[in-house]
Amino acid sequence: MMRFFTLLLSLFPMAGAAETFVVPSKVTDVTLYPESAKITKKAAFSIPEGTHHIVVNNILVDQEALMSIRVNAKGVRIGQIVFRDNTVSTSKQSGSDDIQAAQNNIKDIEQQIAEVENDARQARLAAIAAQTRIGFLDQLGSNEGTPLLDSDSVRALSQVIGTEALNARQIALAAEIAAEKIELVLPNLNEALEDAQKNLDILQPSGLEAASVRIEVFSETASDGDLSLTYTAFGLGTWTPVYDIYLDRENPDHVDIQRDAFVVQQSGENWTNVNLTLSTLEPDGQIDPLLPFSRRHRLVDPMPKSDPQSMGNLAEPMLETPVIVEETRSAFYTVNDSGVGTIYKVARPISIASGIEIARIHLGKLRIPAKLSALAVPSRDDTAFLMAKVTNNSGEDLLASGFASFFVDDAFIGTNELERITSSDTREIGFGPINGLRLNSIRLLGGEGESGLISRYNERRSHQRYEIENLTNETWDVRMLSSVPHSNHDDLIIRWNTSLPPDEVDVDDRIGVLGWDLTLAPGATQSVDVETSMTWPSDKDLR
Repeated sequence: MMRFFTLLLSLFPMAGAAETFVVPSKVTDVTLYPESAKITKKAAFSIPEGTHHIVVNNILVDQEALMSIRVNAKGVRIGQIVFRDNTVSTSKQSGSDDIQAAQNNIKDIEQQIAEVENDARQARLAAIAAQTRIGFLDQLGSNEGTPLLDSDSVRALSQVIGTEALNARQIALAAEIAAEKIELVLPNLNEALEDAQKNLDILQPSGLEAASVRIEVFSETASDGDLSLTYTAFGLGTWTPVYDIYLDRENPDHVDIQRDAFVVQQSGENWTNVNLTLSTLEPDGQIDPLLPFSRRHRLVDPMPKSDPQSMGNLAEPMLETPVIVEETRSAFYTVNDSGVGTIYKVARPISIASGIEIARIHLGKLRIPAKLSALAVPSRDDTAFLMAKVTNNSGEDLLASGFASFFVDDAFIGTNELERITSSDTREIGFGPINGLRLNSIRLLGGEGESGLISRYNERRSHQRYEIENLTNETWDVRMLSSVPHSNHDDLIIRWNTSLPPDEVDVDDRIGVLGWDLTLAPGATQSVDVETSMTWPSDKDLR
């Protein structure tokens, strides 16, 4: 019977016993969103035939992010996936070749420092011995412990002591000089040790908690391959667009825009030669619309009038909960203006240390058409400003940025925010003051009074003169802006008049803003008078 059972077993292939393989992983691909990051780590494995477990340590994410992990592997079938919070410091994980090399470099430098300090101590031994001789000679010269001698003997002894003391001091000085020469290399070695420690800190962030992933895999044959783990988590990294915008006065029909991105990552592990993608999508944001709430109204008996003191005894009216929810949610979600968003794939792999490095990545240059002019607001400024009306014909959006640097003829003139300029949109951007276009605002009349023998109305009048003087040696097209009061109250009557009719009223849909398009030759001065009057009933106050 036993022989038959053994023969029966020999007819079926025997799978190897299940084993667990702990494999190191490395970040290979990263997609950064405005508030989150998608990270892909790869781990090479080699397993025999059968069902086994592959364990990947050092997954630096929180518990919520663990749920987003997706695992892929070619050549094997994936079974159960188990996540475990190991709370293991990354410093306890097995180091990479780079980390090992950095650690060995620190040991080598420390050994060199120790050898230099030992050589210096060895050199100073001669000085210590010489100081001992000097002490003995000094004691001998003081006649302590020596018999009384005649004058010739004392003279001879003094000469011997002096010669020997001088020789000892020369030996001590030479030994100290030799020790100091040996120690001359210590500052450089200490600096090298500090740099080596910083390099190790970059390669091996410490004090971070890590999780592990245990993956059940099955292979019909022995298999070698790569396992990839992809997860998305909040706060692992971020990016923001930055721009350098150049204007060449000799070629004023365009501006050149250098698009860059500042990238910071706080994933807890260093990214070395990763494929980086920058996206404006917000996977952690709203993905479906907010539906309107049903708005039910009803009629109720009016609340009885009460004096103010009794109002404190009445319950506050109940607000409908749906309205509160709707307002709260709308304060936390934003609309993605570009639809599917903008995605930049960085051309070359990049390396960024966690928490201590900021990378500036080039995203390419754009050249877009521009038309130059000067913008003058005499009521607010002393000079006009150089403006470029640009049209974004690049076919893609220029994203909003809190940090744009502006250059005129390669000279840096300052920084400013840049609003989003969508494809085909036209926008004016400033390139600094034109000091030769001087502005002045002169108040000729202003005040309030009463109208009529028996006052029924109040009146306020003003007369302002705005001047532009061209002190440059070139002709400028200048747009001058001013404003006049406006109101929606029928009882407030507003009249205004200008010495030069404005070319545009309600500029850029701003009610009451007037615009003049002027051309000033070198040395020319242009002035515009603006008179306004406001009349309102005497029983009203003007605000």
